Amino acid sequence: MKKLLVIFIALFLFISASMVWAQEEKINIVHFHWTQPPYDEINARAAKTFMEKYPNVNVEIIFIADPDMPTKVRTAALGGGGMDTFAMPNMQSAWFMANGICSEIMPSAFGKETIEEVLDMWQEGSLQKTGGYYNGKYYGIPFEMSSYVAWINTGHMKEAGLDPVANLPKTWKEFVDVCKKMTIRQNDVIVRNGFAINLKASVFPFLVLHSFMEQKGLDWPTEQGLLDSLDTPEALEALTTFTNFATKDGIFNPGLFDDEREGFGNGLCSTFLTGGSWYWGVLDSYSVAREDVAPIPYPRFEGRKDIGGPVYGYCVFVAEQCKNKEWAW
Repeated sequence: MKKLLVIFIALFLFISASMVWAQEEKINIVHFHWTQPPYDEINARAAKTFMEKYPNVNVEIIFIADPDMPTKVRTAALGGGGMDTFAMPNMQSAWFMANGICSEIMPSAFGKETIEEVLDMWQEGSLQKTGGYYNGKYYGIPFEMSSYVAWINTGHMKEAGLDPVANLPKTWKEFVDVCKKMTIRQNDVIVRNGFAINLKASVFPFLVLHSFMEQKGLDWPTEQGLLDSLDTPEALEALTTFTNFATKDGIFNPGLFDDEREGFGNGLCSTFLTGGSWYWGVLDSYSVAREDVAPIPYPRFEGRKDIGGPVYGYCVFVAEQCKNKEWAW
């Protein structure tokens, strides 16, 4: 009887210790996300709220400059650790899905039984448009879906003698003319760009050029359409219209700054083409006041298709290497 009692006590202590150890052991989720003040604070607060609800989970967000995200994610994936989830835009996500970096969506993590039930949680087509779908399978859930418009500094328009309503450009020719009037030179060197775009990350010029090509009636959303367009006069006109901003038109000095959103926000350029409705919040962190700027539709090629700025999106993915996929989702 004494032996049984000793065994019972030992077993009880072992189970109790195991339960305490299990309760104390935390699940760690490391998430790679692009940095964009002031939204970094919002994302950090979301992680904090999640951890308060689930104290057994620790979420660490590593903020990375958007242009560096693909390299950082590849490096972490090749290293086999240090990353459980990551965000990636639709124009770059296909490579990661095609090369086994991403885990397929796990319906059970959402309390669902089928992928169709998960898809019903979002507006129809959202996962395809934001880059979470590849080759018949779903890998990412939407984090952001947006579209670009053109932004113009109406204060600069007034300085140049332009009416901030009547003289808003509607065609690319008008756009160049307005930008020329707002460009400032000192000793024949541009010190305020009439137009600017981020050349550090090739995706931004590609997105803008994508709209130029579609306005010309070219099928750039598909690989075959892109290939078929390469030797057409429409593609040449679209491309030269874009490159002329920095060469023939003289409205863009690429050496003035790297980030067009920051340059515009600090009054160093008068227009840019890569901002959505979210830019209002970004603008508040810079020196230019809201009342001195206006979002406007993308200009068009006269007589061509009535198509505006590009639609883009980001998805959140769970890495195949993640050890706690259900919690990660």
